[in-house]
Amino acid sequence: MDKLQNIFITMKSNSGTSLSPITIDNYVRKLARVYYLITGKEYDGGWKIFLEPEKVMKKLHDSGLKSLKDYISPIVRLLKHYDVDEDIIKAYNEDMKTLKGKEDHVRKENKATEKEKENAMTLDEINKKLDSYDASDNKKMLYKLITALYFQNQLIARNNYWNMKVASNNKKNKDLNANFNYLLVEGTTPKSIVLLNYKTAGTYGLQKFPITNSKLKTTIKEYLEAYNKKPGDFLITSSTGHEYKASSMADLVAKATKEVLGKPMNIDLIRKIHITTFYKEGLHSENDIEAFAKRLLHNKDKSVEYKKVDLYED
Repeated sequence: MDKLQNIFITMKSNSGTSLSPITIDNYVRKLARVYYLITGKEYDGGWKIFLEPEKVMKKLHDSGLKSLKDYISPIVRLLKHYDVDEDIIKAYNEDMKTLKGKEDHVRKENKATEKEKENAMTLDEINKKLDSYDASDNKKMLYKLITALYFQNQLIARNNYWNMKVASNNKKNKDLNANFNYLLVEGTTPKSIVLLNYKTAGTYGLQKFPITNSKLKTTIKEYLEAYNKKPGDFLITSSTGHEYKASSMADLVAKATKEVLGKPMNIDLIRKIHITTFYKEGLHSENDIEAFAKRLLHNKDKSVEYKKVDLYED
């Protein structure tokens, strides 16, 4: 896979900047998923299997996966790198254009799925579950940490914790590595979260979120002490001490919420819970809406779409 990652490292985004590590990791995971759909085998980093667009796209359309165009995009990038026949690229691009139209319509509708409605809980219910959860061992403490980070934080994160490191609160912004995100601490006391490597970083740049919730502060402090985390360490690591990949972290979020809350939740659902709660509180000022959008790493204009989320409606 290293060769494949090195190929994507040489590529540029639509804005002309280098692809971020999180984008590259996502591309590799998407290619591996498509390869498995076609062959039933683990991906070997090859590209020739993608030379039959009709076969590939049929497998994708029959798969039930969401956001299919996101699976086609890395295929197109990879095939362009190998300078394949333009008709092959054209076939993928035409399908991707059609999918984009359909998926954009779904996103604008921003409706919750039946499964999301089934697994949804109110923030009040979630906080009660967090309060009563007995984190009696290190594994349970990890599950509580992840759930608390997603529900008691100023930041309403996407998949932003897999590449998060612990750093001293005295560390200057210019000394932070843009490939990572950071939890800034004084000893074992958490102070803030700094995001540098995230989906919309090219638009919004460095973002800093103070940790103000006292219960979240306590949970993080207890976790740091239990796991003996020091500046320079990854915040969350596997049982063997290795950092998580983005895909593995997404699975861990579902495991953690299932353990702590009794229902598995993905990141989309978590964000919809926050959005629904905010808009059901009543009317908000423009400043409130802008501040809320920042928590989601969006701008105020994007917030118009949030109002359509119908998570708790019949």
